[in-house]
Amino acid sequence: MLNIKVELIKKIKQQRSETVTIGDIMWQDNIAAKSTILNFKDSKNYCKNLKIGYYDDWRLPTHTQLKSLVNNVNKIQNIAKWFYWSSYVRKDKKSVWGVNFEKENNIKKNAHTFKTYTQYVRCVRDKKVSK
Repeated sequence: MLNIKVELIKKIKQQRSETVTIGDIMWQDNIAAKSTILNFKDSKNYCKNLKIGYYDDWRLPTHTQLKSLVNNVNKIQNIAKWFYWSSYVRKDKKSVWGVNFEKENNIKKNAHTFKTYTQYVRCVRDKKVSK
């Protein structure tokens, strides 16, 4: 029984130290969020397979969600000053919308790049409300 409690406490601490909740979205906010660079397909798989704490329902953020992070960037600890993928594929089906955090006072909210390029990955999950 003690081992189960210790394991539970470890998982909760991991989740709290590696995520940040803004509104109804829980954002990945560990060192991997500013060091993982993958192409679009691998980014989707990375999020799908991500486990933080007890959570395993991660995904790429929508373009709107990613843009909302611009106004909350001060709440994020681990952020690379470069392009992050969103889940929104452009009409040409070859490129994806994202946000480029390269310049603090000139963040490009409507950036896009080809799916085959490698860019930063930050996963999100919908915060479930307890009933």
